[in-house]
Amino acid sequence: MGQTEQLLFPPAGEPAPAQPGTPWGPGDIAKAVAAIVGIAVVTFGIVLLVAAALTGDEPTDGDQFWVNLSLGISIGLEVVLLGAAVGFSVGKYKCSWGDLGLRWPRRGGLWFPLAVLVSALLIVYVYIFVLVAAGIEPASSVPDATFDNLAAVIVLGVLSLGFAPFIEEVFFRGFVFGGLRGRWGFFWAALASASLFAVAHVDPLVYIPFAGVGLLFAWAYAYSGSLLTTMIAHFAFNGISLIFAIAGVGS
Repeated sequence: MGQTEQLLFPPAGEPAPAQPGTPWGPGDIAKAVAAIVGIAVVTFGIVLLVAAALTGDEPTDGDQFWVNLSLGISIGLEVVLLGAAVGFSVGKYKCSWGDLGLRWPRRGGLWFPLAVLVSALLIVYVYIFVLVAAGIEPASSVPDATFDNLAAVIVLGVLSLGFAPFIEEVFFRGFVFGGLRGRWGFFWAALASASLFAVAHVDPLVYIPFAGVGLLFAWAYAYSGSLLTTMIAHFAFNGISLIFAIAGVGS
């Protein structure tokens, strides 16, 4: 194991703290969220306005240009999330990457991420079943036009399977939940991080199940002491969702 890997993931024999006391707290998290919103509104708002002025068109889900631009903005937002999490934790306080959850699990074997994945799928698909039974047909948040272009599908795959599982777990679980847990206690810290996680996915229709998944992932992180558990479950969850989305468009 190289020196860099040891810094990111201390040896398995080194226990993670049972009750993390991170140097960053609610104030840093509030500043990070404000910075993210400010950058998103200003930077990406300008990008959208310039794009609309150059094309003379309104954003539409069926237009390939706007689909590609939306994917680019989504990747940009993921990068901003990571920058905020690292900047207001490791960067500001010069603390260990392990404080952000980047360490080997202290509890839970290879079965544990699978159990978390199955639980997350149950939360989401039971909720979808309830919606369908109530006569509400949930629509995919990914425009069908995304799958008309191979490059867009590849970018979506990189975003869903590469960026999101790592960055969102670092931000919502490692940074937000980790920074609040020692001050607010498990429940309120998990609820706050889960709520932010759900809101970040924009669509109000998925707020409840995604908040549920956020609570589940916060508990899994607290139990295992490592973000590797939730990153694996998040990766698999997004992979299954992507396969279903592609299959649904192709059918």
